[in-house]
Amino acid sequence: MKKTDLVIVTWHQTYLSSYAGGYVRLQHFLKRIPKKLEYVILDNHKSIYGDVVKEDRIIEYQSPNWINSLQKKVFILWFLLETISSTIILYNNSIALIKNNKVKVLYFPTGEFLQLYIVSFLLKKKFPHVNVVLDILNYGILDANYKTYFGRLKKSGIGLIRAMVITITIWFSHTLMKHTITHADYIFTVSREFRNKIKKDYKKESINFTPSGVEMPNHQSLNKKPKYLGLYIGRMTLEKGIYDVIATWEKVIIKVPTAQLALGGYADDVTKAAIRREIHDRRLDNNVIFLGDVTEEKKHELLHSSELFIHLAHKEPLFPVITILEGWSYGLPTIFYNMSVYNSAEKEFNFSKVCLYPIKGQDISNASNAIVSYSKLTRSKKEKMQESARKNAELFSWDIIAKKEWDIITSLVQKS
Repeated sequence: MKKTDLVIVTWHQTYLSSYAGGYVRLQHFLKRIPKKLEYVILDNHKSIYGDVVKEDRIIEYQSPNWINSLQKKVFILWFLLETISSTIILYNNSIALIKNNKVKVLYFPTGEFLQLYIVSFLLKKKFPHVNVVLDILNYGILDANYKTYFGRLKKSGIGLIRAMVITITIWFSHTLMKHTITHADYIFTVSREFRNKIKKDYKKESINFTPSGVEMPNHQSLNKKPKYLGLYIGRMTLEKGIYDVIATWEKVIIKVPTAQLALGGYADDVTKAAIRREIHDRRLDNNVIFLGDVTEEKKHELLHSSELFIHLAHKEPLFPVITILEGWSYGLPTIFYNMSVYNSAEKEFNFSKVCLYPIKGQDISNASNAIVSYSKLTRSKKEKMQESARKNAELFSWDIIAKKEWDIITSLVQKS
């Protein structure tokens, strides 16, 4: 019987960029996994972790081709069938690994995904001696209620049926987790606020949180002739506030007519069309550059060519998110909506507020005023804010964050 201490059970959304926050998080964790841990990764084809671990550590799986062929034709049907198929495949593959190896810990890095969560629950029931660790990056919806969430999905341009499927899936997943989450032996999440939220259902003390991190760029000099006043990098979704960013820029150019905004990140075809329409209808074609998905190299080029990072999500599970941290690492002050997670993070990490513009009331007029105000600052004041942002970024080292999780997982392996 072979020795495999740890099985990392994953599934990634093939239609999203590998630069989405949860996947970036795991990539950085894998770069720092302790050498003494014997592990394998279960990931769907084509794995997005091949650049950070050796090929023999990855076991790829794939749903039948006829299911995959539906992704671009009938997305909703594909999504439902993919969820069912990947659940079955992961469950069977995990059973084989546990039976043929001395597996001590099963680690689910995006444990809120329905197929991963169901597999974690079933495997714990079948193999109670194996420790189950969940890393939960989202818990329920970041909205007042499911009705308002559904309404905002429709408003963003998503079709009625797709909005219904997304809302029902999240509701079902969260309801299932609320009533069964105590099966996990240990839970990680991303903020103190989320830890407290999950603890209402998880009646154990074995829960902790690890924030996002960042790697400081090798190029340390600040750009004295930036091309863009504003930059948004990240997934372009309703939840991430992309439409608020565009509406804010419409107000910015009233006072700064030449102000340029760059938008980079993944968006599905429906959202791309909605964003282009929004830009055109607001007569922003000459002021807003919509780039869509960008390479890692292009992302760093944009960060180095911009003055401000704009992130107008109404709610987030943590603060700062990875993209804000990346902005800080390049010296970009941040315009963002004031959220409860910001207030708790400020106390937790004691970062400087010099480079931050928390917008009260989540109001686009206040956001645009902040951007205009920044644009009128002297160079020396801007440089002080940029240095403050850089120093903030240095507080969030992936080395420290990853070590916290791996130390706990390693202790579970050793105790088994």
